[in-house]
This record gives sequence, structure tokens and C-alpha cells, in this order.
Amino acid sequence: DCDLLPRQLSSCYTGVFMENIVAGLGTDKEHQTRYLSNDPHHPCDVVHEKYKDSCYFYQTSRMVQIFNGDFAKVAQTCLTAPEPYQHSCFVSMGRDIGGHNPGNTEGAIKECANAPLGGARTGCLVGAVQDAFWDPKGADTALAFCRLLESYEEKDACYSTIMARALQVL
Repeated sequence: DCDLLPRQLSSCYTGVFMENIVAGLGTDKEHQTRYLSNDPHHPCDVVHEKYKDSCYFYQTSRMVQIFNGDFAKVAQTCLTAPEPYQHSCFVSMGRDIGGHNPGNTEGAIKECANAPLGGARTGCLVGAVQDAFWDPKGADTALAFCRLLESYEEKDACYSTIMARALQVL
């Protein structure tokens, strides 16, 4: 049905995968899904190519369930995703890390260290700082997060993310 929309297709796609994960997290018998398994890549491994990026953008929430919050295993699993979708997987991992470490910038940065240096780690950090800045009250936490980063590339990506989010939040 998302393909019937005139625009915002990727938002619709990610919303579908988000609802699938949320249904798997809940205990409500009326809101269940049959599209989850113990395979950490499912359903991303079986959907059409054009939906895979949106799927991996939420898939780590399922991986966190499967691996009982072990972000080292989540990072290893993101590395086994098809290469074009690894970035989305690591951004997703960062979002989940941020959700598991609210207000704990040091803890979130430490968990993102499970991702390899470079684009994977930066993606994780971007996902985590976005999670801190979903509303204006998170601005100080997000700025503190960026200040703690050491590499220029990570700081640049972090502050760029805050600036982009600020236009949406404020």
C-alpha cells in the first residue's frame, strides 16, 4: 500500500517495519505479527530489494531481543547484512543504544564502540545522538554527546546530525 502514495515512500516503508518490530515486542494478543523469526535478518532477507534499507533501519530492535541486549552481537550481525544495508543497520543499532542509555552519553558511546571504526561506528553514533534529540529537551544531552567524541569525522557527523534534527524539532 505504501507504493500507492505519491510521496514519502521511505517513511511509509520504515513505518511498516517499525510496526512489525513493535508487534513482536508487545504482549497484546490483538497486535501480533507473523513476520518475525529467530533469524536476526528476517524479514529483511526476504523482502523486495527496494524495501531492504527501510527494513534494516529497524531490524536491530529485533536483534536486541534475540541477543538479549548484547550490542557486540548486534554489531557482528549488522556486518553480515548485505553491504548496501549495513549503514542503515548501524544507524538503527545506534538508535537502540540511545534508547537503552537515556541521558547516559558515555554509555551510549561505549556501546557504539562495538561497531568497527569508520562508517559503521559513525552510523551508530549518529543513530544514538538522534535518539537523544527527538525533542528540544534533549539538546543539551546531544551536544554533550558530540563533545565527548574524539575523531573529527565522528564529531562532524554528530554535529551535522544535530543541526539537521534541530530544523525538524524546533
